[in-house]
Amino acid sequence: MINFGESAFTSSDIIVDIRDVKSIVSLGGDDLGEENKDGNVLKLSKYYDKKTGQWVNQERALTLPGDAFRDRTFLDWIISDKSGEGQLADDF
Repeated sequence: MINFGESAFTSSDIIVDIRDVKSIVSLGGDDLGEENKDGNVLKLSKYYDKKTGQWVNQERALTLPGDAFRDRTFLDWIISDKSGEGQLADDF
C-alpha cells in the first residue's frame, strides 16, 4: 500500500502489485554533499484506489522523497524493472 499526499492537508491510499511498480529515474544530491538522500520517480502501471474502490488501468507517476522511510534492500527490489519476472510464478 502506498500513501501519498494530494495536497498539504489530504492524502490517499492506493494498493499496487509489485510487478506494476518501476523506478523511472533516481534523484540525488550527492554532488552537493547530500548523502543517502536519493529520491525516486516511480511509474505505476495500474493500481487499486481505496477511495473509489476501483482498479485504475492508467499509468501514474509518483515521487518517492529521499527522506521517506525505506528499507533499502526491499526498496531496490520493488523499484527494479520486473518485465522479465513473474512468468514462472504464474505457471504454478
